[in-house]
Amino acid sequence: IEDARQNFISFIGDYEEYHASDISESDTRSKLIDYIFINILGWDEKNIQREGHVEHGYYDYRFSIPSLHFIVEAKKQLVTLTLPEKNYIASISTLYPENKEIIDQIRRYLVDEGIAFGIITNGQQFIIGQFVNQNGNPWKQNKCLLFNGFDDIKERFVTFYNNLSKESFIENGGFKFLKNNECITGKKIVSSLINREKEIVRNSIATNISPIIEEVFGAIFTNTEENDIEFIKSCRNYILYCTKTCV
Repeated sequence: IEDARQNFISFIGDYEEYHASDISESDTRSKLIDYIFINILGWDEKNIQREGHVEHGYYDYRFSIPSLHFIVEAKKQLVTLTLPEKNYIASISTLYPENKEIIDQIRRYLVDEGIAFGIITNGQQFIIGQFVNQNGNPWKQNKCLLFNGFDDIKERFVTFYNNLSKESFIENGGFKFLKNNECITGKKIVSSLINREKEIVRNSIATNISPIIEEVFGAIFTNTEENDIEFIKSCRNYILYCTKTCV
């Protein structure tokens, strides 16, 4: 990711040459968007289909890996997207009035292709989100991740990379911020338990396990300081390992 960030910073320097002229939508795609997705975010040509034809016209990009897809709709670099200032995430309903034409356009392509996720960009600004729902919820309530120019991307590059890079897209099964949002707004497991207010009655196994738990974790607690960073990192890595193993 640090290599990608340095590559992006170098790219910003080269961009000034393009920014001085009003390059076309085609040049925006080839000189800006292609470079960002391939050279910075690590996508391969085999994952990209350009100018695909659907019932409502030609979409600009379709990015695909097995079972996961998104469409990118590109605008020329001087066509500014109207984004709220200092907002990293906004609902589609907030963005829609000022960006109605482009949002309606990408939604038509997504519906034609049976895809839910899309990105709108002019090469500098990015609107990333789910523009089609299949769960009966109003699509305008969906949240979008926003990047309002190169300075914003540079400042929040980790978030940019962790959502749009091929590596992260595969690891998270889609855009990471949407997965996090589901976790935040989802129902807690405890809320689905029957008789959750009743006292827990331990079974016979607990009697045998308790001394082992006390011996292992009791020793860890007494020999470890609360601010032991290396110990905390080790615990975190072990939890991640257990989580992936269980899944």
